[in-house]
Amino acid sequence: NQSLHVLNERMEPCPNWVPGQLYIGGIGIAQGYWRNQEKTNASFIIHPYTGERLYKTGDLARYLSDGNTEFLGREDFQVKISGYRIELGEIEISLQKHTAVKETVVTAVGKLQNKQLVAYVVLHSEATTTIDELRDHLQQYLPEYMVPPNYIFLEALPLSANGKIDRKRLPTPELKLAPTTKNYVPPRNRQELQLVKMWEDILGVQPVGVCSNFFELGGHSLLAVRLMNRIEQELGQSLPLSTLFQSSTVEQLAEILNQEQVVSNPSPLVPIQPKGSQLPIFCVHPAGGTVFCYLELAQLLGTEQPFYGLQCLGQAEGEEPLTSVEDMAIVYQKAILEVQPKGPYILMGWSFGGMVALEIANNLLAEGEQVAFLGLIDTYAPSQLPGEEQLSENVEVVLELFGGNLSLPWEELRELSQEEQVTLIWQQARQANLVPPDFEATQLERLLQLMKLNHKAMRSYSPPAYPGMITLFRAEGGSVAVSEEMVGVDTTLGWKEVAIAGVEIHTVPGYHEYMVYQPNVAILTNQLESCIEKSLSKYQQN
Repeated sequence: NQSLHVLNERMEPCPNWVPGQLYIGGIGIAQGYWRNQEKTNASFIIHPYTGERLYKTGDLARYLSDGNTEFLGREDFQVKISGYRIELGEIEISLQKHTAVKETVVTAVGKLQNKQLVAYVVLHSEATTTIDELRDHLQQYLPEYMVPPNYIFLEALPLSANGKIDRKRLPTPELKLAPTTKNYVPPRNRQELQLVKMWEDILGVQPVGVCSNFFELGGHSLLAVRLMNRIEQELGQSLPLSTLFQSSTVEQLAEILNQEQVVSNPSPLVPIQPKGSQLPIFCVHPAGGTVFCYLELAQLLGTEQPFYGLQCLGQAEGEEPLTSVEDMAIVYQKAILEVQPKGPYILMGWSFGGMVALEIANNLLAEGEQVAFLGLIDTYAPSQLPGEEQLSENVEVVLELFGGNLSLPWEELRELSQEEQVTLIWQQARQANLVPPDFEATQLERLLQLMKLNHKAMRSYSPPAYPGMITLFRAEGGSVAVSEEMVGVDTTLGWKEVAIAGVEIHTVPGYHEYMVYQPNVAILTNQLESCIEKSLSKYQQN
């Protein structure tokens, strides 16, 4: 006599795998809270479309493809900062692994773009530690966006009358810019001052020092697009987005801008995480051309796993884009050889990037090199691609840059014209505080042109037979861009006709567009690590 409903902010059912609010309906729910009309009105609602009386549990959940509903935790203990959905309990568990920490509570303080994580820490008696030590400890377990910049040491956590932690009585810190990072260094010349003002405006934090890291301050791909547009407009210099990976502080960026010729011999290679003793992973960009989408994947793989992205040329003024998969493979292979002159190689790519990775693998094998692992992240063979694009390039670029954090009405989107899709996607992104109010689609113009070129290259590509095995990571939910009846029935997505040694398939929960974002990227990472380890073991045995 009870029913469970997972609904979005518009009280519409969420698609499979997309998190939403959990509501309970049916004759078993109570009439309300005893003598608390305000709380009753907030938790017991009438569904605006069905008229059914529902109870808002305060929990987050999602529908699974097998008909079950997965509980994701309390909404109170999940927050969104810089577009990332963060489970506060996960940070607390990681903090408590430190030998000096007795108890801890993590909260989010501030509003919108200024929201920051704060860790309240109680140490064991006679134990000592520093804020920097706690940050270094957390970086071993968590991606950078989940490491709190603010820490407050307490003698004890405040408790309510029933013995639970009273979060309302926790002291509110005066939020500063990453008070746990290195000493603040003010701008020392006119150019650093100009850049600092841009960062403070775009990131919504003050003060920004010249040694502050763009990503540690909450910077993400769409804000990077906005920053590069501002630099081009105000300083007259065009930089590729990937510049922020190598030069992620104001000081480093100012040095790049002071060079006489910023873009001399543009390279597609982006060292997202160049450190580590293991064989490097080379991962080719999707159709949008950037490699920001691989940042979380590289972080989760750890500091011992070098990870290089291969980005599309043509992002900066003066760069000529490549227009075929074959041409991209030749240029990208040359860049790979500069980092790793001899095999075995680990190659992969998401979506369109998988096609280019396949072409590179074939070229390397033809030259007598060894490819230990070729991974395609939900890449469709040209024979399996839908006949028409269902989403505008504008929407698709945003999904590649920031897809895991947008909850969109996909069925409604498919019915809209491309112009209406654009209007809706930006409206939703602004409401979710993922982009600033003044961010316009025109700021993505170069990326939109690259995506159109890459779509054309994708459809004109004829993949040759590949003598090795292809490892395919397939999205269980398919693509949000096309309805289920339009998706082919071939579980290998068309690659069984190409891979002579076969296709090994691994299923990742969720949709194609969300695979490299949380929470699905954590599952993808585990599968990828296992597959690479197995492939390298086989290679060594042979």
